[in-house]
Amino acid sequence: MRSNITNKLSRSYLKLENKLPLEKFIPSVFMIFLLSVFILSILTFTNIERSKKDMDWISLTNEIIKKLDAVYTHNMQLRLINRGYSILKDKNMHSRFDSVSQVLKTEITELRILEKIDPKYISQVKSLDSLSSVNMQISEPQDLNETEQIEITGTGRINFIEIDRIIQMIKNDMSSLLSDRKESAESANDTIQLFIIITGLFSFFVVGSSLYVSDRLIKNKSKAEELLYKSYEELEDRVDERTLELQDSNEKLNEEISIREKTEATLRESEQRFKMMADSAPVLIWISGTDMLRTYFNKVWLEFTGRTPAKEIGNGWADGVHKDDL
Repeated sequence: MRSNITNKLSRSYLKLENKLPLEKFIPSVFMIFLLSVFILSILTFTNIERSKKDMDWISLTNEIIKKLDAVYTHNMQLRLINRGYSILKDKNMHSRFDSVSQVLKTEITELRILEKIDPKYISQVKSLDSLSSVNMQISEPQDLNETEQIEITGTGRINFIEIDRIIQMIKNDMSSLLSDRKESAESANDTIQLFIIITGLFSFFVVGSSLYVSDRLIKNKSKAEELLYKSYEELEDRVDERTLELQDSNEKLNEEISIREKTEATLRESEQRFKMMADSAPVLIWISGTDMLRTYFNKVWLEFTGRTPAKEIGNGWADGVHKDDL
């Protein structure tokens, strides 16, 4: 099983090596790596932006919850200031009341940011503003008799219960929204970490694979160059051997040509000497081949017959002989 897988991988690698040479493999892998990292970076950046938005919403939600708690606290303080003044008649309660009222108004104004989150909070913020204004009016330190004080205290308690109900309702919505935002932020952070891990592993895999394949390709290229160099050396040796053989053949041929030329020169010289001797002899001399056709007549023959060598050659000499003598 393992050997089959290894063989398949080897065949796949050889196909890749044949189709994609080293000069094209490295740039291709580098471009794929850059493209993959670019895509992963975009996805990571998108999740980072989403996480930032979620964190901003979480901060805003926490700030709103803190302001709601502050509105509740300051409305409670106004009631306590009113009670304290009715008991102690301390004039300093007026300045404290004014200070708390001013802070409460500012906080109610800042709560209007809820309108940007959801328009449904517009009526609730207005009700909270109206109830807080009523609470400030009835809680203002003033000299009242016992009946008036009891009436104001009852009205203030009902008003404060309504303020508490609205605040708790908004806080519950904010808490639910905060929980959703936290889950979204945690999900975005997990996704970011996952993409970072994937990017790291992918980079490691691509770089490692590139180094491995490049090493194999370089080694195979080196082997191919060595084989090519050996083939070139063998070719050079064969060419040298063939050149030496041709030189030997050429020398032998030249030697044979020289011997032949010498032989021909000797034959020509011998033939000239024979002709000179034959022409000087006082007798008729002729030469024939194996076919009995005459090939040569000496000078004395030609002078005796008065004919040319062309007429005598072959059987032409018979023209000068009587038929009865043949």
